Amino acid sequence: MTASPAIRRPPAGHVACGLLAGVLAVMASLPASAQSRCRAADPTGTPLNVRSGPYGDILGQVKNGTLVRIEADATDGKGKTWAYVVAIDTGQPLGWVFRDYLACS
Repeated sequence: MTASPAIRRPPAGHVACGLLAGVLAVMASLPASAQSRCRAADPTGTPLNVRSGPYGDILGQVKNGTLVRIEADATDGKGKTWAYVVAIDTGQPLGWVFRDYLACS
């Protein structure tokens, strides 16, 4: 697994602040049952990009097979679901990934 930096927040007044506020509102409304144990499973065979938010800046990558836990999820304006994940082995928050690229039990 490639280490990724801490979650970055956009500066005040930045265009992304509205998106971040919306994502945080969705996260706050999710039930505790939203948490799942999953493996990264990018069908292209490349490492899965971890982002600052849905379609956000790439913070790092995780290799296929890496175990993660979903802490929250959100559906974007295009109807695609994203998941905020944490590394199971370290508990380190990683960021947002495209939900279809996770295989969950």
